[in-house]
Amino acid sequence: LDGTRVVSYDTSQYVYLWDLDTGEKLFELPPEYNYLDYGSVDVVSIKAAGFSDNAVVVISTNAVTGYDEKGEILYQYVPEGEVSNGAINQMANKAVIVERFDGLVDDEYVTTRTFVVIDTTTGEVIKKYDDHLDMSYGYTFAIDYNGKYVAVDRNVDADQDNFFTVYNLETDEYVDCKLSDDCALEAKFTVDGQLAVASMDYDDLLSANDAPMYCQKFDVATGQELWKAMMDDTRAAMDTSYTRLSSTITDIDGEECGRLAFNTSRSVAVLDLYTGELVNTITTDASIQRIGFNSSGSYIYVGTNDGRLTIYSTKPGITITNGVTEVMDNTMIDWFMCNS
Repeated sequence: LDGTRVVSYDTSQYVYLWDLDTGEKLFELPPEYNYLDYGSVDVVSIKAAGFSDNAVVVISTNAVTGYDEKGEILYQYVPEGEVSNGAINQMANKAVIVERFDGLVDDEYVTTRTFVVIDTTTGEVIKKYDDHLDMSYGYTFAIDYNGKYVAVDRNVDADQDNFFTVYNLETDEYVDCKLSDDCALEAKFTVDGQLAVASMDYDDLLSANDAPMYCQKFDVATGQELWKAMMDDTRAAMDTSYTRLSSTITDIDGEECGRLAFNTSRSVAVLDLYTGELVNTITTDASIQRIGFNSSGSYIYVGTNDGRLTIYSTKPGITITNGVTEVMDNTMIDWFMCNS
């Protein structure tokens, strides 16, 4: 909650809260179960875990729940149907979820999906949006740090145009941003208040062939594409990488510069935030799990699945350290910065 805690969950759907100063496990929440017809039992899946200013926030198939540091429930939002997916932004104190309802309405069986924005300090619903494109909602979300905008991709068939819908929570207006390819990989609101999205072709994502990956920046007020950049993705079989986006405004040689970084499987493109021009390319020998700038924007951190966390200067051509983290079996699944 103040940079001294981390929340995690595992493949068995246990949720843990840890004290980073001492390594102490503060709580462990066991999995929940849905008891279905005919005696079958289904484990409740965890979709996301994070924090608000006052709570540990867990999104599951059944609910959005806020806990205190003892694991006691502070609030719980239970949808009419189930939660398909969701995301949490601690700085904005907001979560977004996609609710799916399957059932009878006026003697007719219907399936509906609703995009819901929740206050993670109270569990109260801020907004609910119906699907105006009749395309369903996808699995990639973005929440801006000021809490004014939220965004979600659309769940489409392969080879169909995909969009990212940006909602203005103050006016309820929305814009649809057309993506370069059908599969959205990552989206982030940038430090200058716009939206960046990485995408590639879904078939290429599943293959082990070289393929283009795109990064686009959109105007959140109009949906207009401001620029587009492309990187070749050299994807190996059984690749474990995740595509990430990070942006910053920093001082380089006395000049204020905007930078946006996004990664393919084994390289990081550092772009000019305002033009999309390629400034620098960082290559790695292993699959990239996460990238990010530090709080001042002077360094870029690149974590790879061989257990290596390498720090680069945002000014091209300088590697600060090649220190290897103490990771069991030399394998990194993911990493995060606490208070940058």
